[in-house]
Amino acid sequence: MDPVDIVELREVTDLETARVMMEPSRLAILRTLSARGLRQLTVKEIAEELDEGQTKLYRHIKQLEEHGLIHVAETRVVSGIIEKRYAASQKRLTLDNAVLGLSENVGFIDQQVAATLDTARDYLHSELRAGRVVLHSEPDGPDLKLFASYSSTRMTPEKFAQLRAELAKLAESYSDKDESPDAVPVLFQALLFAVTDQVDGSAHAAADEAAGGAADEAASGAADGAADG
Repeated sequence: MDPVDIVELREVTDLETARVMMEPSRLAILRTLSARGLRQLTVKEIAEELDEGQTKLYRHIKQLEEHGLIHVAETRVVSGIIEKRYAASQKRLTLDNAVLGLSENVGFIDQQVAATLDTARDYLHSELRAGRVVLHSEPDGPDLKLFASYSSTRMTPEKFAQLRAELAKLAESYSDKDESPDAVPVLFQALLFAVTDQVDGSAHAAADEAAGGAADEAASGAADGAADG
């Protein structure tokens, strides 16, 4: 098996790969393979960490592999069966904001943002239950407590643009992974949007189209599960 060069940072710039990456189950798989350093896991091990059925994940694993987001890092024969261990193909993965602009489907954008938020929520939930999230900082140590904030306000378009640029710069300045021994996993997520009085007349049609696509995806998943069973 030829070795795969792990990319330091991959920025997804095409809509097709974005659709694959942003599906909640596939986002969870990518997070699991990248959590606490790059890992090599079997589908069974991934399923155990996500508390999901192993059969359900095979289709998602295949799609991630086909789009180069993960790869087979190792194979071995166990009890006469070939066992594959998968790894992420990049240390960091980002989505180019321009990709959202490539789609005029409001429902698609809504689903992608919701998938990102759901994945962060699920990650926080699992780490809280495992007792790994810092809730109380040591008096003489750095403040590692969980931080959550929500704010709704009004500002000029110029001020919004400034805030957006500053958030993007802040996120980028802390995006490089620290490989020092005392480094800890950190999840940083930001959502910022402005609301105007302008109404997109195609929004309702786009939402209906997205709902139909979601139904097709659900039906496809059910059919795959039945076939695997």
